[in-house]
Amino acid sequence: FHSFAIGVANTGATAIAEIQFADYIFPSFDQIVNEAAKYRYRSGGLFDCGSLTFRVPCGAVGHGALYHSQSPEAYFAHTPGLRVVIPRGPIKAKGLILACIRDPNPCIVFEPKTLYRAVVEEVPTEYYTSQLGKADILRHGKDVTPYWLGYTSPCANKK
Repeated sequence: FHSFAIGVANTGATAIAEIQFADYIFPSFDQIVNEAAKYRYRSGGLFDCGSLTFRVPCGAVGHGALYHSQSPEAYFAHTPGLRVVIPRGPIKAKGLILACIRDPNPCIVFEPKTLYRAVVEEVPTEYYTSQLGKADILRHGKDVTPYWLGYTSPCANKK
């Protein structure tokens, strides 16, 4: 299935593939990391897998145990040619997914399962994207600026 999505994106079409749980992404690891992410560079820019987006629910949710609770984003974050994003809520999720679809690099959107039912936001109906590669500053520190990732970002508003 993931190979098919890579092939579809390689033809210039938009491909959005969903992996049921992040734990199930490992059989596709080689195809995503060594094929999709590096295809443009290996072809000297002649071909690419842009408009390829993987949606991947990740993290523990309380009843998933070892096969439904992993957070493998670090494995992919160190891959040249691959974008990894983790939204902090519904508004950001929409903007990041739409930005990933338009990005010339393949993207993985790791969606924290804890946020599926925890965060309530009014998501705008109009088209918008969030900037990829730039963190949101939720709160400045005096001496340090703490960093929160996706599902931990609600901690930014706590004192």
